[in-house]
Amino acid sequence: MAWISLQSVAPVVANAYGISNTEETTISLVYMAMFIVANFPSNYALDVWGLRLGVIVGVTLTAIGLCIKALINKSFVWVIVGQVLSAIGQPFIINAAPKLAAQWYGQDERVIAVTIATACEPLGVAVGFVFPSFFVLNSDANEENV
Repeated sequence: MAWISLQSVAPVVANAYGISNTEETTISLVYMAMFIVANFPSNYALDVWGLRLGVIVGVTLTAIGLCIKALINKSFVWVIVGQVLSAIGQPFIINAAPKLAAQWYGQDERVIAVTIATACEPLGVAVGFVFPSFFVLNSDANEENV
């Protein structure tokens, strides 16, 4: 949800904070870039620290990133900072699914466990994309409403 939450209301956000739609839309690319950077360290941490601590690190980074993104009214820069922190936490959570299946489930159950865990990821993205549109109206994109 943290990844895509501003995309469905991009025109309103761009108008409200004086940035272009392109600048607002590219914020989601931070997740892709940071996944590449944080993927190997997160796998190492999950192996060395264990599943529990690795997931706690991922959830903590995501939560701190979301709290920082809440400072959007101070400056749009805080959105970028929060997005980077949340993006660093993402691989800790995503990479935990196969490790969880390997530790908790028998060999015959692992495939279905990983399938269910990874199927939840696009569901979270869908919720994160749709949810903001319940609170922001198209009329909010007009200059006089900002």
